[in-house]
Amino acid sequence: MRYVLLAAVVALVLIGNVSCAPERQGPTVQAVDKVVRNCELIDSTGKAVKSGLPYAIVEEFHDGIALVRVGSWQDGKAGYVDKTGKLVIQPVYEDGSYFSEGLAAVAKDYDHWGFVDKTGKMVIGAIYAKAGWFSEGLAPVCAESHPAERWGFIDHTGKLVIRPQYDAVGEFSDDLAPVLVGNKISGKWGYIDKTGKLVIQPQFREAKSFSDGLAFVCTSTPDDEYSKWICIDKTGKTAFESAAFAEGFADGLALVWSGVGRAFIDKTGKEIISNPPGSEYLLERNFSGGLAVVSVGRRFGYIDKTGKLVIGPLTATAVSDLSEGVAAVARMSTKDGTYGYIDKAGKLITKTPYDCVGVAYEGLAPVRVGDRETGKWGFVDKADKMVVEPKYDMVGRPSEGLIPVGFGDEQQAKWGYIDLTGKMVIEPQFQWPRAFSEGLASVRVHAGTGYIDKTGKMVIEPQFMSGEAFSEGLAAVDCNYKVGFINATGSFIVRPAYDWGLHFSDGLATVGIEQKSGFIDRTGSIVIPLQSRGARPFSEGLSAAGDEKGWGFIDKTGKMVVQPKYTEVGDFSEGLAWVRIGGMREEGGGQWGYIDKTGKMVIPAKFRLARDFFDGLAAVSLTDMPDEKWGYIDRTGKFVIQPQFDGAGDFSGGIAGVGWKIGGPSR
Repeated sequence: MRYVLLAAVVALVLIGNVSCAPERQGPTVQAVDKVVRNCELIDSTGKAVKSGLPYAIVEEFHDGIALVRVGSWQDGKAGYVDKTGKLVIQPVYEDGSYFSEGLAAVAKDYDHWGFVDKTGKMVIGAIYAKAGWFSEGLAPVCAESHPAERWGFIDHTGKLVIRPQYDAVGEFSDDLAPVLVGNKISGKWGYIDKTGKLVIQPQFREAKSFSDGLAFVCTSTPDDEYSKWICIDKTGKTAFESAAFAEGFADGLALVWSGVGRAFIDKTGKEIISNPPGSEYLLERNFSGGLAVVSVGRRFGYIDKTGKLVIGPLTATAVSDLSEGVAAVARMSTKDGTYGYIDKAGKLITKTPYDCVGVAYEGLAPVRVGDRETGKWGFVDKADKMVVEPKYDMVGRPSEGLIPVGFGDEQQAKWGYIDLTGKMVIEPQFQWPRAFSEGLASVRVHAGTGYIDKTGKMVIEPQFMSGEAFSEGLAAVDCNYKVGFINATGSFIVRPAYDWGLHFSDGLATVGIEQKSGFIDRTGSIVIPLQSRGARPFSEGLSAAGDEKGWGFIDKTGKMVVQPKYTEVGDFSEGLAWVRIGGMREEGGGQWGYIDKTGKMVIPAKFRLARDFFDGLAAVSLTDMPDEKWGYIDRTGKFVIQPQFDGAGDFSGGIAGVGWKIGGPSR
């Protein structure tokens, strides 16, 4: 999917790099606004050529056809439309690729992929576990599902041209395709031609597809402190060294990411369009059709090759690349809901409803006065007294007596820290701050991400792409897309070797390479091998971990103590964890209940949605949207606050944020 999505809750302060998992701060009550999405198509001047398309998402056009989702963009069915917005292939598929060379890969379910033509006829049967799009006459297909994935290539007739033998592959371009020889942890990438012959030997840690005769590859080893990237030609010879990661060239330019910002470079490696932190916009996508997608605060736009903003900013939740003269823009209209706080008896303690609220920390709860575009954030105490006046555009989570506060839009905001009385302690000067933890907080400046103390002094110099909060004396940091762990002096205790890493908990930290995850101790030794899917930090002695069968829980020896049979699970909190039975991960459906640490179902799976226990209560819903109503149960499963809210947050310090769609609460 070549779509850029706007974060649903802009008040959350997120570190802007995906390698270190972001910490959530600020409001966490799910939105209760009544949302109506529609899409429109615009041309290269920004003019709407087709409006009011009733789809959650329209992707870019290829061969005159675009994939759409009907319903939610997360769990809606996939079909295809032409440039008039007319459905030409009905939305009956779980997923799909764009059309290429007259065919598109579609999923009847998530383990059965085939190919359809422009009439919707299945011309290559749905017999593959996964499939990609055709490129230069060949399409990648996976013969077996996870964990025994083996990829090969088929032609337009479905004939297997290159037998499935690789753990991962890229698309053919310039007559070559990247392939992984060996497993995803220790294997190496090389390039094959269309006969399957290796023409550039496996030697790279990562490799991207060729475009315009050049490809980006990673030459670093697990022991290197920073990832090293170069750009090679079709003989494997180095064309130039790259200081940053890039997907590839398009329209003669490549978008690269580094610790000091983003930029477009040409085929010599020369920077053509610079985009340091604090710029007017943030580069998001490669050029397509002469324009590139950028984000401008909470909006989107398009720039030309001079860097000039020629379309936008557009108020939209998502935009696609310009392709075949048109781009899709997903709009969202809302009718604002109202929010407030309740106590553990369900009594409303808020005197005046707010436009948004969050979770209380250190005796203060965030509230927004005004709409999403112009509203301001402040903090109230448990008696609903306004302690910090609403004058901030964004706020973070109170921690260790200080609160991150920001002025301006998301991309250009300057952040500082106030104390719990609202006094400015550290003047606004940073980007993307985290809450304080163990006396330090990560912040971003032009040179990169570093750590400050509570006086605002930079005690660990800005040198990282992003940084987690300190936990148990260590913090995960991203060094050019590889994650390691530093101590409070900034020295590496665990060298950067992982694709991602999370904080330490119970003496262990989750780390991952590709889709495999495991645990290391504070010396960096692997104590639980990288074998689970998406393992999470330990909570109350157990960690959620998954495999091809589903999700369960492991103990600190790596033993599976709750078998992986659930579609989805939460973390243990107050002795219980929610589990989901049925449905599909990232999709709707199924029933939710709660298990104890032995795996026994102690609260039957009868809910449509459920959250963790806090302060002895958990928010649950019995019904689906749009009639969804939330209430709170105790640890026996008994409703102590009946379902009545359109949105509900976790209890903290005896209060919880709740919301109503229209009209507010009845008193």
